[in-house]
Amino acid sequence: MILLLSSQFFFDASATITELKDQTFTSHLNDITVSGESNEYIITNCSFTGINYEGKNGSTFKAKVYYDGKLSIEDSQFTKCKTNLQRSSGIFASVTGMNRRQSMNKLKQFGDYGSFSLNQGIKTCTGGSSEEPTPKGCICQLSQSEQECACQENDQRQSCICLPIGDLRTHCIGHTIPSCDQATSNQLIDLSTDICECYSVGDPRDQCSSKTCDDPTGDMSNIPISLCPCNNYDDPRRGITCPVINECSNDSVSPKCLCISEHQSHGCICTQSIHPQQCICDNSSESLFPSNICSSTKTCSGSSGDDELITQGQCTCGFGHHPLGCLCKDSEDIDCFCNLEFSPTGCTCPSNSEFICTSIEH
Repeated sequence: MILLLSSQFFFDASATITELKDQTFTSHLNDITVSGESNEYIITNCSFTGINYEGKNGSTFKAKVYYDGKLSIEDSQFTKCKTNLQRSSGIFASVTGMNRRQSMNKLKQFGDYGSFSLNQGIKTCTGGSSEEPTPKGCICQLSQSEQECACQENDQRQSCICLPIGDLRTHCIGHTIPSCDQATSNQLIDLSTDICECYSVGDPRDQCSSKTCDDPTGDMSNIPISLCPCNNYDDPRRGITCPVINECSNDSVSPKCLCISEHQSHGCICTQSIHPQQCICDNSSESLFPSNICSSTKTCSGSSGDDELITQGQCTCGFGHHPLGCLCKDSEDIDCFCNLEFSPTGCTCPSNSEFICTSIEH
């Protein structure tokens, strides 16, 4: 029997003890949830036989054990239980709490028949080394030295276990996914839908009714490019997460297109050489004209005249107002910052290295 494992965060304040005893099951059970240290679920002398389940949540049942809940399986048997993944998988266990990693390892060691007890608890490190602290899975205390609590590869202490999503701690770099919308298909397939919700397109998880990336009926608007790469010119993500790459061929800006000298309609996508005030900046990280530079070509609002507060290089100086830090609007401008287009004599070279001062004289 293979146990499919996940981890998530949920809290249930109720306190119950439930026992499942002396029964035989030939079909998938409803989810078993045990949350809170006063809650316990006991399965005793039960048989799970010939269960074929369509899904990833274990052929027999999904066990959700949260916040020091207790799950015990005593003298029970699992025989020929499979999912549509074409492999044996008896229980899908979703565990969280102070020692979820060691609990999940205990689950992995549980065979097709026998006894198992998952009783989470907090243990304080009392000895051993940073590589092998004792007892196994213990928690570092404030009184212990950094060396005693140093996180090692595959360290099972709670303070060293990395969260699957967004864990910014140094030792978790390379072991955690920055966010759900940056997860690849291979990473997403192992994450519970309680951690990352289903995507309507490109989601590889069986419990998600997701369309394929090449399905023309799929709505790609909010689909990360890590799941579905940018496709044709009318991809709705163009200008957002996908760069706009085709030039305008007429005055229409649908689908989104790059401004050219012959076609500069309101709403075309700004380029480094053609960026009228009414153009729109491409916010994609792969944009041909980076959005931070593009936005600086827009004229400062002038709402407060020269007293307008801006960051250096945020916008271009306007006619009649020069807020401190604005970029030179033309080759005759003075008291302004040099930029990609204009570097008149005496302009100030900005600290932003993306701007190049081309003709400064002192």
